[in-house]
Amino acid sequence: MSRRPLASASRRGNIWRERKDSPEEPAVTLSPKARDRIYSLIGLAMGVSAAILSDHIGGIVRALQQVAQQYLASLVFQSLFIVMIGAIAAALFKLRTRRLRLYANLEILFGLFASVYAANELYAALTPESRTKGLFATVAGIYIIIRGLDNRQKSYPPSVAVEGAG
Repeated sequence: MSRRPLASASRRGNIWRERKDSPEEPAVTLSPKARDRIYSLIGLAMGVSAAILSDHIGGIVRALQQVAQQYLASLVFQSLFIVMIGAIAAALFKLRTRRLRLYANLEILFGLFASVYAANELYAALTPESRTKGLFATVAGIYIIIRGLDNRQKSYPPSVAVEGAG
């Protein structure tokens, strides 16, 4: 079964295209339009997941705060906490260098969670000081999302034109 070239296949609505640029590349890949649709669906699913799970995030954060207040008073647990944070940061950096698109999607998801949590805190706050903190947290979540989108754009090969890229 042979595949036709991209020009004739795209007229029929075929999402597959042939690639014979180099032996390292797969023989058949998704067309850029189909790939963009798949990534859009993944992004939509991430946003819906963030909205659905936002109710549970507050409980998780409160539980972590209670654990932190209880155990982080000792120097041993503070040291272990610092080592754990360093290990997580190193693992995420390694993930970023090896799988930039996956890291970008995680960054976008985390930004969505941070923004939703900050919005819940912002609207629950009664004093103007805490509203300002919530507003800054919301802006921080937006920044995280922007960084994730930037990293996802960097993960595309140079030959793929990404809409909105300057």
